[in-house]
Amino acid sequence: MYKDPWTRWEESVFPYDALEEAGITPDSSMRDVQESSFTLIERGAWNQQQRVAWDELRLTRRRLWVDFLQHSGSPEEVATQLEQWGQDLPDLSIYLAPDLDGPHQMADDFGRLEFVAVDPDIKIVMEFDS
Repeated sequence: MYKDPWTRWEESVFPYDALEEAGITPDSSMRDVQESSFTLIERGAWNQQQRVAWDELRLTRRRLWVDFLQHSGSPEEVATQLEQWGQDLPDLSIYLAPDLDGPHQMADDFGRLEFVAVDPDIKIVMEFDS
């Protein structure tokens, strides 16, 4: 497994990178992660970044989130798969362009709307100019 290259870890260093010195990888057991703090303390290598990373990986729910950002296979295999998926997708670029005629078309479609207020003596009228 490898980290998505576009993933930015806001807390600090990506957790697996920070605990690499203790041998922690996505394949490490939860017990190994728990004990990694002792390994790093014994080596005199325990620091704040590793503490934050350890906190991210020692709790199952948080570790699952970190692991979600990992990809299985080599970077080349993942790139090939993403490229193949991209070829199977329809062109969605038309949905990204702003629809400049939309508001004018709505004004033509709706023209004049009338709303009845809670008080029947009050009349609310909205007009759309095209």
